[in-house]
Formats: sequence, structure tokens, C-alpha cells
Amino acid sequence: MKRSLTRRVPFFVTMLTAALIVVGWRSASAGPCISDGQTCRTDQSCCGGVCVKSSKKSFGTCCSSLTTCAAEGANCGMIADGCGGTLDCGTCTLPQTCGGGGTPNVCGCSPTTCAAKGANCGIIADGCGGSLNCGTCTLPQTCGCGGPNVCGVAPACGDGIREVCEQCDGGPYCSATCTLPSLAPGCCQGGIPGCADASGFSLNFYMYQYCVLGLGYTTAVNGGVCSQAGTCDILPLQPVPLCCESNIDGTCSNDGIVSDTGQLWRFINTCEGEFLNRHTVPAATCGPAGTCVPG
Repeated sequence: MKRSLTRRVPFFVTMLTAALIVVGWRSASAGPCISDGQTCRTDQSCCGGVCVKSSKKSFGTCCSSLTTCAAEGANCGMIADGCGGTLDCGTCTLPQTCGGGGTPNVCGCSPTTCAAKGANCGIIADGCGGSLNCGTCTLPQTCGCGGPNVCGVAPACGDGIREVCEQCDGGPYCSATCTLPSLAPGCCQGGIPGCADASGFSLNFYMYQYCVLGLGYTTAVNGGVCSQAGTCDILPLQPVPLCCESNIDGTCSNDGIVSDTGQLWRFINTCEGEFLNRHTVPAATCGPAGTCVPG
């Protein structure tokens, strides 16, 4: 028995020593946290609570200054993450650009001015989805006669030739000032003698209400002109370009050339219609910059 006990003592001593080593190692590993810049394996081991690792790496570096796009007020572009890396904060939706409003890494847009575009009349796009009203001209100047959105003197009226800035120059539907009496001609007839002017309606529904329900006629003639003979006539025009312009940002959607009052009314109807927030610019075309220019 004594001999057996003696042999077991070294075994217990060895086991006890190993246990103490393990306990000592665990105690050591549970010691003070790791400071910034030191190698780490988990967030818990870092004093700052963040162990920054490269992709697929087991070990990293402690860093307590890791930031986010939101924390830095950034919503576009690349920024430093505070720990030696970068953050992608996204992109902007046009017309905004990253930093376009003057603040780095923030989507924005700096609108232009009338002066910067050399404009002193009419409406122009501000480059940021809005529009600018650049004013009006003083007679005898007309907007566009000096160039797009620039005041200038219209050509001589009465020579029978429609020139730039003239809506017309002669013909049965042209005033003494070389302008069209109405861009939306209309006429009422039938049921009662004679005819009545119904200009200014861009929708047939409203013209019908005016002529039939209001005045008692049976027919509303789109583009018709009430003649001295008491009939609604479609009159010829010198071919004139028309441009459809947005009331919101001054851009043009389409243009066309008309050669009688019926075509004139149909262009107005298509451009302006109901709740379209657009208007018709006479004697103009849709230019390369997407705005109406005199033509």
C-alpha cells in the first residue's frame, strides 16, 4: 500500500501543476483590455470595443474611432472610416451631384442665375430642376429678339414676310402688330343665326360648354374664326413654328409648324390640355439646350 501511494504522488503533482498553469493562463488572458493600435482577435478584447479586420483575416487592430457615413453627415462619395479604411456613402440622383451644393460628401445642386446665362427676360431652367423668371422687356423690345431670353427689337412689321420674333406678317389671321389674335381660336355656330367668337379654350369640352350650353349654338368649331358673313372659318396662316414650354422649369417638350387656325388650336390642345402645366410659345422652336428659342 505504501509503495502504491508513493507512486501516485508524482502523478497528482503533475496534474496540479498543469491545472495551475491553465488557470494562470486564463487569468492572464482576462487581464487589461487591448489599447488602440494593438493586435486583436475580437471586439471584446479591445478597450474601445472594436477590432478592425481586413477581409477574411483572423486578427485585426483595435480602434476606438471607427465612424459611419451617418455620423459624419455624408450621403455620397468615399470618406475615411477613422481606422485606416474607407466608407462608401453612396451616390446622388441627378440633377444633384456629390458636393454640388458646396458641402463635401453631401448631395446638392447650385442653381444658376439669369446673369450667368446672359438672360434678361422670360423663364429659364435653373439647372437644379427648378426655373428662374428673368423678367420682361420694355416696348418696343420683345423677349427673344436679341437671342434666347434676351430683349431685342422685333423686325419691321408689314413687309409681308414673317421673320424671327414675328408671329405673322400679313394674312387673314394676323393683327397690325404682326401677332396672332389668339393662340387658341374657336368659334360657335348653328341653331341660331350668325356666329360667335370662342377663342381662348384649349379644351373642346370647355368650348362646347361655352357655345352650346352658354350661348345656345349647336356647334363649337375648334380653330374656327367668326367671319363677317356669320360663318366659322378655318383660316390659312403663314407657316409659323410653335414650341411647348413647361411652366415649372422652362424646358420644352415638343415643337411644330402650323399653317392654319385649325392646326394652331390642335397644337395648343396637345401642349396645354388640362392640368399639364405647360404653355405655347409662338414663333419659337425647341432648341438644343431643351428650351424654346425664337424661330
